Amino acid sequence: MKKKVLLFLVAVLTASYAHAQVRIGVSGGLNYANKLFYIPAASTSMGTQMKPGFQAGVVLENNIGQSDNVSSQVGLSFVSQECKFREGIIYGSADETLSMTYIRMPIRSLYKIDMSGMKLLLQVGVDLGLAVTGKIKHENREEKIKFSSNGISRFETIFGLGPGLQFGNFQAALEYNIGYNSGSSDIMMFNNGFAFNLTYFFFNK
Repeated sequence: MKKKVLLFLVAVLTASYAHAQVRIGVSGGLNYANKLFYIPAASTSMGTQMKPGFQAGVVLENNIGQSDNVSSQVGLSFVSQECKFREGIIYGSADETLSMTYIRMPIRSLYKIDMSGMKLLLQVGVDLGLAVTGKIKHENREEKIKFSSNGISRFETIFGLGPGLQFGNFQAALEYNIGYNSGSSDIMMFNNGFAFNLTYFFFNK
């Protein structure tokens, strides 16, 4: 059901942008993610340490109203995240790594402040994410995450905000992200981290 909702939102936003004058871009960058697993029944939590991941995708941007300084963005990205458990949960080793991949739809509102030759960006928004794969790895062994049956949902909601710069056809942005995995009441997964994105637009505004 949640997957159908995500696909519906993609279709609606894509259709609305198709009737407006937009510029299209490609983006890519690095992320550092941290996850916290909390088990209410046992009143225990398991934390992780950040490891680098990456993301890449496409972006559509459209001005809001007549202003060149207020715009909205919607995109579709492939995101890979990794983090290291502080203590072993499958193989009993602190070297266990959680690796997850997502398809995410970032939706952003941007306010642009004119500077000499460039613009300062302030952006805020939400990512609607759908987990594609998940596994816990240690050396040459790995355990796949069974979504839903493990109490972890495929669907995630991530909130993001941060500054950036626009120069010519490029945008560079640094974001802080915080989110929640809407799984079962048996286990809760919280996310936070940082992401750096560099976007190139094929048409300049």
